[in-house]
Amino acid sequence: MTTRRAVTLVEVLVASAVFLVLAAAAYPFLTGAAGGTARAVEASDALRSTLIATELLRHDAARLFFQHRDDLVIMNDGRALSMLIPAPTADLWTLPVQPVTYTLAAVPAADRVYRLLRDDGAGPRPVAGCLLRDLLVRYVAPGEISAQRAYLEVTLIGLGSERPRTSYSASALLPLDRTRLPRAYPLPAVLP
Repeated sequence: MTTRRAVTLVEVLVASAVFLVLAAAAYPFLTGAAGGTARAVEASDALRSTLIATELLRHDAARLFFQHRDDLVIMNDGRALSMLIPAPTADLWTLPVQPVTYTLAAVPAADRVYRLLRDDGAGPRPVAGCLLRDLLVRYVAPGEISAQRAYLEVTLIGLGSERPRTSYSASALLPLDRTRLPRAYPLPAVLP
């Protein structure tokens, strides 16, 4: 003989109340975790923006054709930079150079958010994935740090989105090597 027992209304109300208490206790943890994830993603995007800009500037500074101080031009109070780098060519005898210019362009409808633009002669193009709050470039003359070498000090403030909640600051000291054309050397005498 089996007895069937029905669920009473009081038991349903008690179970509902327990469920609501547990849900209310879990809600702050779930929303806090989602907000923390969003902040972590934005912070990593800000870091990535500074790394992309720094590595691109480092790559061009390593190829810089630097014979005279005029081969490197810092403009707009250090917020724009132009340098000469070797042009992509197979002619290594004449070594043609081309200017590469870095500038900041304001993002529409965003407060103090800029895209880094790189102009290598084909027109200014935004550097993908690179949002900045600021770019500051300074020439460090020989004798300030090293007796023989000049440097380019680059300070960047990277952002993770167009509506930033966090930023990442980084500075890099890029060495500049003066390009010296080789001296002419005498050819050995030709014997008859």
